Amino acid sequence: MDIMTYCNRELLNELPTFQRKHIKNLLKTRDETQAFDIWVNAYRASLQGALGSQQSHQTFEAWIASFLDELKHFVDDDPKYREAHTKLLNEQVHDKGTVLSIISTAISPYVKATPTMLAPMVAIRLLLLGKMSQHASC
Repeated sequence: MDIMTYCNRELLNELPTFQRKHIKNLLKTRDETQAFDIWVNAYRASLQGALGSQQSHQTFEAWIASFLDELKHFVDDDPKYREAHTKLLNEQVHDKGTVLSIISTAISPYVKATPTMLAPMVAIRLLLLGKMSQHASC
């Protein structure tokens, strides 16, 4: 399965309405990197609250870096994500919501966050990866 086929704006339609609207509004005037940074900072208090005691062990910025590293590992086919990749392949997933859910669920234990909390962040970063992939193939 090529994850890049799911990395387009339609992916946002799989998020809850309030998240989808907020992110789409951000993307009207900003690129994906800026939208991600604004999203994370706007929801920083909520994210930190959801992380709970993990914040005592690492800074929020370190946690964001950890999230980005894990998403990169997932996309780069890291062996620790073999089961999730197999699930995507075996189920021949055609639904962007399922792809978003599987990815968010797979990386959640490594960053100690819920898949629901990660989904909008995963979606924005996948949009960026899709955009980068398009430019690289030109």
